Amino acid sequence: MSAPPSRALLTGVLTAAVLAVSSSAVLVKGLAHVAPLVIAWWRCTGTATLMLPALRRVNGREALGIVVAGLCLAAHFVSWFASIHATSVLHSTLLVTLTPVWVGLVDRFVLGNDPGRAFWTGTAIAIPGVLLMSSGLGADATLGGDLLALVAGWLASAYVLAGRVVRRTVDMGTYGGAVPLVAALALTPVLWWSGEPVIGHDPTTWLLLAACVLGPQLIGHNGFNWALRYLPAPTVSSFLLLEPVGATLLAGLAFATWPGPVDVLGAAMVVLGVGMAVRGG
Repeated sequence: MSAPPSRALLTGVLTAAVLAVSSSAVLVKGLAHVAPLVIAWWRCTGTATLMLPALRRVNGREALGIVVAGLCLAAHFVSWFASIHATSVLHSTLLVTLTPVWVGLVDRFVLGNDPGRAFWTGTAIAIPGVLLMSSGLGADATLGGDLLALVAGWLASAYVLAGRVVRRTVDMGTYGGAVPLVAALALTPVLWWSGEPVIGHDPTTWLLLAACVLGPQLIGHNGFNWALRYLPAPTVSSFLLLEPVGATLLAGLAFATWPGPVDVLGAAMVVLGVGMAVRGG
């Protein structure tokens, strides 16, 4: 049995993973001239292609769960990418980060599982933080874009809940390849009907589209999945809460757009609240 990785290696991998997933929103922001539907299709298609060698056979019930998760992922990507085009990076990433809160609420009121006192305390901090952020709407943040991000978060919650059931019996490689494959197939007829161009982009656009797959997927998601072998899930989830921070810093450096004090205070409340909710639930 191989020795566990050092603290320095774990920290390095998680830091790289946070930066990689944080780059997703900034890359999409840089693709403002490309339809969110096209970005979502390439993200899913590229990921599915990279993961094809890992696919294994599944039974009918598992296949149904994968289809549900894939449809939720497709709709999540389209709505989230649209929100990034319509609102600030901070607002979009933070509102999507509320996913653990929505999952916990479904656990309590639909599935009957009480997520615990820490979850409710965290939720009571995070929700006012969202309301505080909404009062700071400006040139970079819009109500419509924020609502799209909320929808994207709800869809991500459905994706997580479906995946939680499927992953009990399906390995990570198969799940990680089959779900984006379903999402890409579901988006294909919609893309054809929309008439949006899939190819014919300039070199810079192709580079950004490739980076959307390689950075967040290969380095980001795979880095977190690797860390889950050695760290508790709540710890890894807490690192994911740094995504809005990293995304905002990268957006500031790339586009010279920085959040105001109201946004920063609301964001801090959301990160603190969701962090407590993750550890409680």
